[in-house]
Amino acid sequence: MKKLVILISTFCLCFNAWSGVGEGGGHPLESAVKHKIEQIMTDIEYMSEDAKQKLNFNYLSLGVIVQLELNVLCATEEQMETIQRENKLAWVFKENSRKIRIDCSANEIVQQKWEKKLNSNSYVDDIFFLHEALRAQNILDDDNYAYSSSYVAAYKKNTADQSQDIFRLMRTRNNGCNLRVKTESGQSMVELIVRGSKVNAYSFGQGLSPEAAENSFLNASSGSASQARKKILLRARENYCLN
Repeated sequence: MKKLVILISTFCLCFNAWSGVGEGGGHPLESAVKHKIEQIMTDIEYMSEDAKQKLNFNYLSLGVIVQLELNVLCATEEQMETIQRENKLAWVFKENSRKIRIDCSANEIVQQKWEKKLNSNSYVDDIFFLHEALRAQNILDDDNYAYSSSYVAAYKKNTADQSQDIFRLMRTRNNGCNLRVKTESGQSMVELIVRGSKVNAYSFGQGLSPEAAENSFLNASSGSASQARKKILLRARENYCLN
């Protein structure tokens, strides 16, 4: 049960709310799964243009659906029969394709599976959520990963592009811009410097030495470091640092 507490604290949820099934009763797992899908869509928006071109689905259209129409709801008892028979954590029933139904049961194994996926930084787990969101567009059967699998190529291309842009900004000057990784009062952060002035800063770890902090940032070795890379590069592009 210790792992469950980690998941609950990650999403600022209440342990006592984790149980049962039902029709959208404000279950914490519903909002956690929706948040994860929204985060993946935001990460796609942060990707380089070359990486986005490897996606074979309309990410802009999907992003609108996720924000405005997509609902994540605990499965009813009747729907759970299908989910358990198919050995799934989530299912899109085609009679209402804008709803992703999820297994909200208190079974410890189910909870551990959700914890792994929700706290994962792996593109493999991203595909799980992306696939369900794409199914909610009513364009995929359950076993059709033709669209979501293109995310792998985009993800890998984007990681390579990120590393190249970060190297440029940390080792050379580009349009008067550079990145600076530092540790201050035990907090690791990366700063975007534009023509001598700090424009943005993002923290990504605690208790790291300056060398370890730089390595963590360069290698995206934690979820927070990966997010810091994405955000700081977005700000760098907005400030025309990489033109």
